[in-house]
Amino acid sequence: DGDEKVVGEDPDLRLVPAVVELTVFPAVIRLLTDSYDPFSATETRRMSTIMGDLLDFDPSPAALPPLLEAPFQRIRAAVKSLCVPTMKAERKVATDGSDEDRVLDTEAAEFSLRQMYMAIKLLKNVSQWAPYLDPTALSSIGIG
Repeated sequence: DGDEKVVGEDPDLRLVPAVVELTVFPAVIRLLTDSYDPFSATETRRMSTIMGDLLDFDPSPAALPPLLEAPFQRIRAAVKSLCVPTMKAERKVATDGSDEDRVLDTEAAEFSLRQMYMAIKLLKNVSQWAPYLDPTALSSIGIG
């Protein structure tokens, strides 16, 4: 019968995904590249949810790389900006003029703790992107 069409031949089936790719993808990419903060749990949760919703539209192969690259670049920059001290938060002080003792430097200790907290927070947020981003690329950020 001539009334039956093969599902793959109907161009209207790609209409909504095509409109989403042309309108929503650029807006989300702009948000991710310009203002997404990988240290923010709220922003990460929202943006990764949006990413999942956009991927439900089965984007074309040309539209996918820029969308996936945007959060990756922000995460890479956040990792590079993080300073996690590797030495102990101690300093040497002379007690009686001849001996030196090591005492806790409270400012350095607070800085170390704050940076460690930020690193753990970033790791938690990055893990929310794991379903969407290449695991090899994500691990290269931490190792490299």
